[in-house]
Amino acid sequence: MHVAGDGGGQTRARELASASDREDIDRIFAAFLAPRPAVRELLAAQIRELIAALEHSDWFMSRAVVMASLLLVYDADPASGLQEARARIIDLTHCKKLEEGETITHRLPYERGNHEEGFLTGLDNLLSVCKGSG
Repeated sequence: MHVAGDGGGQTRARELASASDREDIDRIFAAFLAPRPAVRELLAAQIRELIAALEHSDWFMSRAVVMASLLLVYDADPASGLQEARARIIDLTHCKKLEEGETITHRLPYERGNHEEGFLTGLDNLLSVCKGSG
């Protein structure tokens, strides 16, 4: 996991970058999101939309994601109260096209030769963290 910044200072960025398990990630995200319930809701909505789009994408279901990045962006204007959050997949250049007619779920456990990498499982887990039900 690489964290370029989180709006909460470099200490939290270092903590998240060195998180070793789900409990660490839950704790760090909770510390950042607890005082920002609107951000929690906005990120959860964005991640839900991303999951739905990917689940219905023939292109995505016919490729294994070897490497990609998830960009989470949060911005706020204290004067107006405007808050925005976005979740985007970037750097999808490392995808492997599967054999004609072959698809994967992106949720099944990896077994040698099945190309499952757990990408949607990761998004499901992030959604759980954002919803606070981690």
